[in-house]
Amino acid sequence: MKNIIRFSLASLVALSLVTPAASWAEDNATNTSKTLNSQRMKQELELHKSTAGDKKEVGAKVQANFCANLDKRIGIIDENLMGRMHELDTRRTEQKTKLDKKVAERKTEMTDNRAKRDEMVNKHISKLQERATTDAQKQAVANFQTAITQALTTRRSAVDQAIATFQSGATTLINQRKTAVDQAIEAAKSGKTSLVTKAKADCASNATAETVRATLRTSLTTLQKTLKDALKKAQDAFQAGYEPLKTARKTAIDKAEKDFKAALEKARSDLKSALGEPKATSTTP
Repeated sequence: MKNIIRFSLASLVALSLVTPAASWAEDNATNTSKTLNSQRMKQELELHKSTAGDKKEVGAKVQANFCANLDKRIGIIDENLMGRMHELDTRRTEQKTKLDKKVAERKTEMTDNRAKRDEMVNKHISKLQERATTDAQKQAVANFQTAITQALTTRRSAVDQAIATFQSGATTLINQRKTAVDQAIEAAKSGKTSLVTKAKADCASNATAETVRATLRTSLTTLQKTLKDALKKAQDAFQAGYEPLKTARKTAIDKAEKDFKAALEKARSDLKSALGEPKATSTTP
């Protein structure tokens, strides 16, 4: 019994010593956990501040770089525009050179053909004159020559007038198209200058780089579409006026040819009647 009591007392003493130690260990663990959590939260807060600061710094650099390089970016656009302007001027010069050459070649060809036709007519008239023996026959050949000369002159005048009208109208259309295109390009250049001025003002007012860049890109796209539409309108106006000119030229030349053939047929008929030998003499010049 005494041994049991002694053991129980020893157990209680030991338990009383262990219990405060365990409680202290739990408190210490709790305090340590709180400290670690506090430190972790502090580190996360510092990291967040650092990240926010980095983002702000990066954003500031992007803003500064975009605004600082704005002139350079616009310079590239200007170079591309100048390149296209040079190509346009070169193409215009080449087209005018080709057109002038083509007109000159056709004029030379037409002059040569007319000279050959005159030579052929003169030879034919000479043969008729050789065959004419009486005064009546000679007068008939003379009348035929006058009629043929008049018919040729009338046809050539009509053809020359048709060609001149066509060339004059085409030149007017070309000049109108050139003026419209030049005006559209100048409007685009002026619009671009305004957009750049606005972009610089936005940069100066500390607008975000994304906003300035997006606004500038959208505005330039709209400006480009406006220019493209204006150029198409100029070309459409040229085509709308050019086709009627071609039709009018063809109609006038066809009529001149038809009138010439009618006059030629009448001259031949009159000559045959005067000579009295409609089947014996060929009168085709």
